[in-house]
Amino acid sequence: IVRMHHERLWYTPGDTSWDVSSSRPGVQVTYTPPSGAVVQAFSDASIRQSWPPQRLFPPAGREADEMLPGQAQDIELARLVTPFGVLVIERLSGRKDVHHPSGTRAWRNPTIEELQERSEHFKQLAKKKGCDVAARACAERLAQICAAWEANQGEEDDMDPSEQNKYFGMPGHWRVTTCSGRRFGRTLKVEEVAAEPGTATGSRTGSQRPSADADRVSKDVPSSHGTGSRPGSKIPSKDISSKEPSKDVPAEAEDDEDLESEPEPPEPPPSLQDILEAVLVDEGSNIEYELDPVPMLVQRDPHTGITSTSNEEGMLILAYPEEESNVCILPDGTRVSQTEDAEGTEVVVEKEGAARVSCHVKDKAYVPHSMVKVEIEDGATM
Repeated sequence: IVRMHHERLWYTPGDTSWDVSSSRPGVQVTYTPPSGAVVQAFSDASIRQSWPPQRLFPPAGREADEMLPGQAQDIELARLVTPFGVLVIERLSGRKDVHHPSGTRAWRNPTIEELQERSEHFKQLAKKKGCDVAARACAERLAQICAAWEANQGEEDDMDPSEQNKYFGMPGHWRVTTCSGRRFGRTLKVEEVAAEPGTATGSRTGSQRPSADADRVSKDVPSSHGTGSRPGSKIPSKDISSKEPSKDVPAEAEDDEDLESEPEPPEPPPSLQDILEAVLVDEGSNIEYELDPVPMLVQRDPHTGITSTSNEEGMLILAYPEEESNVCILPDGTRVSQTEDAEGTEVVVEKEGAARVSCHVKDKAYVPHSMVKVEIEDGATM
């Protein structure tokens, strides 16, 4: 199937004309081999592959831990390879896993609200007539994942997360592990609304309600004209007559004593940035906090010179010094190889049962160019 790629915005919104030499609409190609997989090539040269969900559900392992995002029951719905060889895996829960050819990986667990919304979407999809038979199975599996995720996060405090929660990935936060072993988290900076003068702690912005003490003090403080009062003013009662300024003490001193007796405003609670000891990045739009480095094992073969690096997250990186290439083997068996030459870089992403995607980025050539080649299991090539 070949059609125009309408989802990609190739013009500036509001324009009535454009220059075809600078921008033009692209096409989207969809191919389905006999295995039932769907291979899509988009106009930006990214390749997306998806499989029928009913054949991906594991038969066993439905414990609560296996139902969490990123675990065995959170199956892979689709994977996308960018023109530069970055692999993005989309899971049933909405979790995103990003793998770079260098071995750096990142993932983002969904929030409970996002997971509930996604579960409701599949429930409505399962009620439609003529829907995919896998929609009902996905809805049931998502309900179990949502219940397990809510139970897991029910013991966590958003403003005081545990170390285990930070290592697993806080909801809505990106968790990054670099090829060198550094681990850190990143999320959007939460803007704090400062309280306006006269508002109480916890009140809405702009809602000013004078308290009874403020009314009483305003009635007790004499006017700046000295003795006497304005017409219609109330006569102070006996209980507050002692508040009147003494003849021996100046009125200015009485005012100073009243100001000193007022309680100091409470200190604002610490922000998430303070709790995580995070720093501002990306021009202040995001915060980044450090985690303990991942335990790694580095070995070098004295005969071949190949250096193997493995860590506790299941990543294996093989570095070939003579060919200036490295191979990353992911926990699910995906193989990502990167080779550099005089003209650029070649990245190959392959896995059993999936199409083989080769990204040729010739950014160092005399005429820089790039090409993406897709080799499908039935022999077709794009």
